Amino acid sequence: MIQKLLFTSLLYFLTFSTFSQTTVLLLGNSDKICTRENSTIRFEYNNILPDSISKFSAIMIFSGANSALKLSDLDRLAHYVKNGNGLYIGCENWPLQAESNQLTNYFFQKEFWGNNTMVVAESTKNEKGLIESEYLNAGQSTVQFPMDSRLKVEAWVNDEPLILSTEYFGGQLLLDGGYSRFYCLDQKEKNAIWESLLEYLLKN
Repeated sequence: MIQKLLFTSLLYFLTFSTFSQTTVLLLGNSDKICTRENSTIRFEYNNILPDSISKFSAIMIFSGANSALKLSDLDRLAHYVKNGNGLYIGCENWPLQAESNQLTNYFFQKEFWGNNTMVVAESTKNEKGLIESEYLNAGQSTVQFPMDSRLKVEAWVNDEPLILSTEYFGGQLLLDGGYSRFYCLDQKEKNAIWESLLEYLLKN
């Protein structure tokens, strides 16, 4: 009886542990990114988009100097978002823009541009946004994205959009022109921004 109880408890634990954990794919230039794992979220790293992406609750792409994304991958990612999933597209100053240029051209026919060295960004004022703090770490050298009626600006640098969100395509899509703020350097504020963006990506 005790053995049966132990076996049942172990089976329940393994089942709960396996199926209650959310898996987030980190793609591209993610070596320096601090993922801040916890008991419910597991991060999987890859340099190429896996053949099957339906198992991931969200996909975060950190653009590098070269992209391994093919045209068929862009179609698959668009379908992934259309099915209600979260996709993060992170960009930095040149040359860390390859994947973001492909994806933003695919979705919006636009690209990130510019080069800002400001370290402080401002979140959207007088409107409930994803980021609660008014001022946040912008990143080491940031870029901005053109205004678009399909996108809501979540943070600004020099009055230009830095972080933008939309659910226009079905799921949660985030554009970020300063992902270097998530490098493994420190700071509680960075943790809070990471958690806010991740929560948005996983909200479905």
